[in-house]
Amino acid sequence: MNARLEWVGARRLRFGPGLFLLAALIGLAPSSGWADQDEPALDALFDRLNTLDHRAEGERVTNRIWRLWREIDDPKLAAAMEQGIVALRSDRHGAAERHFSAVIEAEPGYAEAWNKRATVRYLRERYTAAAADIGRALALEPRHFGALAGLGLVYMELEQYRAAIESFERALELNPWLDGTRRNIAIARERLRADNT
Repeated sequence: MNARLEWVGARRLRFGPGLFLLAALIGLAPSSGWADQDEPALDALFDRLNTLDHRAEGERVTNRIWRLWREIDDPKLAAAMEQGIVALRSDRHGAAERHFSAVIEAEPGYAEAWNKRATVRYLRERYTAAAADIGRALALEPRHFGALAGLGLVYMELEQYRAAIESFERALELNPWLDGTRRNIAIARERLRADNT
């Protein structure tokens, strides 16, 4: 991708002509303990997301979900995730991909490793590979709004704007507090209209 990444707010990345990479990089440090997509507390957190009235509370619940998704009990895998995240933050995408791939090889049932590798592959403009990783993440955690938002971004790069809108909307159904994703829908609709004129 030719566009340079820049932080927008505390938790969003903006890139390209107005698109926002939301969620895939939220809360980049892994936690200790095991939870991931199988943590029973996630059900209650997802139920709360759609009943909240205040943005600050919505963001707190969103961050809690991300923390649970990141958790992994193996210290070596947690260290590899951390190394991948540090590399990703430093724009060392090849190193980041190697670290996330090592985690996937050791623990293929860990959805967040697939999601993080999808993020790296997206940034490396390997859109088909990113979409495949997103598919694996969603097979493990169908509620992964970050992966769905990321899939929308992949579709945007492929100029498949209807599919992008559908992915963004699915992410918002799960988590209505994704402002960048809402803006991405507006951008996708504009591009779709421009293509149809």
